[in-house]
Amino acid sequence: MSQTNQRPPTPRGLPLLGNTIDFVRDPLGFVRESVADTGDVFRMQLLGKDVYILAHPEYVETALLDRDTFVKLDDFKIAFGDALLSVHGDQWQRQRHAMEEFFSPARIAEHAETMTSVAAARIADWGNEEHIQIDQLMQAIALENLFEVVLGHSVSEPQLTELVETANTLNLWFKPSSWALPEWLPTPARRRFQRGSAEFRSIAQTLLSDGETKDADESLLARLAALRDAPDSEFTESEVLDQVVGMVFAGHETTALTMAYALHQIGSHPTVAERVYAELDAVIDGQPTPADLRQLEYLDQVLNETFRLYTRRTRASTPTHRGRG
Repeated sequence: MSQTNQRPPTPRGLPLLGNTIDFVRDPLGFVRESVADTGDVFRMQLLGKDVYILAHPEYVETALLDRDTFVKLDDFKIAFGDALLSVHGDQWQRQRHAMEEFFSPARIAEHAETMTSVAAARIADWGNEEHIQIDQLMQAIALENLFEVVLGHSVSEPQLTELVETANTLNLWFKPSSWALPEWLPTPARRRFQRGSAEFRSIAQTLLSDGETKDADESLLARLAALRDAPDSEFTESEVLDQVVGMVFAGHETTALTMAYALHQIGSHPTVAERVYAELDAVIDGQPTPADLRQLEYLDQVLNETFRLYTRRTRASTPTHRGRG
């Protein structure tokens, strides 16, 4: 992307309101039409602010990798406080260093048995159901795994149902009808988000206080609690609680959506389904292990195709840089 002081073009809009109404009515449709009319980079005018849209893979890659030029949206800081996904600079480096061990291949492999057991228990009754809501079931699997593996806490069925409902509210801060409006405006979606965020912070507070985080090697929450209590640590309790909300927001829905879309694609293509099932029967004997994954080459292709079909579309329509207008 060449250096220039000229701002990108702006789609036609209304006086004062700019593109707000068109964006709120149909965000993806508006972006798609604007890209066709103005090109792969354009400036969307919302109430009191400009949002720059990058709709080309190379531009998105630049925005994701060039941390000095493209900073994280203010909305993430407002919504998630000092969570890893909202901070930058030295604070991001400190948090990432403290947490990266828990997301290494070796550590993930240690929890493979737990993750497969959670999935097996979730799908055990599928054969008895005439219809299943695949997106909700995948969300339950992802969220239960997050609590078991990352937070080191088992959840009951009633708790999981409530957690799924509460987790859904964490997306509401970024609902177009709210996101396009000034941050200080208390929209219904933002109020629901605040209640959900407070609920997860309360859960984390309970886990930190009830003695379930004694072993710092067992869960990420336990490690963060140990860092908080260390004499020379820069971690505060508020920062630890923010991590829980951020992890729930970033750590379960993307996984759930990937699984749901992959299963949808498999179910929509019988020949693909036959090859997937045949490969699973040939490779897996009993409970799946991390070693099995390296042999599931066709399943890996299916997942990569799922990313290609759905993830790139999402990235191409995601605002990546914001300025004040």
